Order: sequence, then C-alpha cells, then structure tokens
Amino acid sequence: MNRNVWKFAVIVILATFTITLYGQQQGGPPQGGGGGFKNLKVFPKDITRQQLMGAMNNWTRALGVKCDHCHGDDKSTDEKPEKDVARAMVKMMQNLRQNANDFLPGDRVQKVSCWTCHRGSAKIELPAPPTPPQGQGAAQPKPPQQ
Repeated sequence: MNRNVWKFAVIVILATFTITLYGQQQGGPPQGGGGGFKNLKVFPKDITRQQLMGAMNNWTRALGVKCDHCHGDDKSTDEKPEKDVARAMVKMMQNLRQNANDFLPGDRVQKVSCWTCHRGSAKIELPAPPTPPQGQGAAQPKPPQQ
C-alpha cells in the first residue's frame, strides 16, 4: 500500500512539472484570443501567438535567416528596414493569392509561397536567361500558347 502511494505521488509531481514547463514555453495569452501584439501593420490585430509564430518560422526557413534579420532587440519597433520589406512581401503574397485564379490554373495558388522565389536565401538570385539559338536565319520559336 505504501509503495502505491509513492508511485501515485511521483506521477502527480511529474505531471505537474510537465504541465508547468509546457505552459512556460507557450508564453503569451491563450491560443484562442488575440495575441495583444504591438505594431502589427499587415496581420490582423486578433492574430494568435501560434499563427504569428508559425508565419515567422516559415519565413526563417524560406529565407534562411533568423529573427534578428528583421527584428532588433525590441521586436515591436521598425528600426530595421528589412521589417518593412517583409511587410511589403506579405502584401504581395496576399495580393497574389487573391488574384491567382486569373493566371494560375487549378489549385496551384496554394503552392506559391516565399520559398517559390527565395529558395532558402534572403537575396533572390534569378538564373540567367537562356541563350538564343545560333544559326543562319533561324526562326525564333514562339512561346507555347495556353
């Protein structure tokens, strides 16, 4: 009987410890309500911490950067110009997704993301255009019609 009480006490202590650590990692307000963030200019004011951090984590992977690329010590200030560039890019993606049915067939809009152009680098480096064919009076091929 005494042994079972000890097992139960250890389980309760471990569960309490785990719940306490998990709650500290989450931080911020509860997931259901708005995050109470300062200086949001593109995202909705009631965005949750989970949604905002998810977007930021996607950007760090797509651009191969860390938080300090756009943010200084105070995350709510606009001291770094990269933060305004990020906002402009978010607006561009929102516009692209809203109007994608005009130029992207099917459900391809869901496949367009920061990764589409950045490919893990903050600086976009486009490949060189193809070299035109060489030859005597070679007719230029026309682009395919859709």
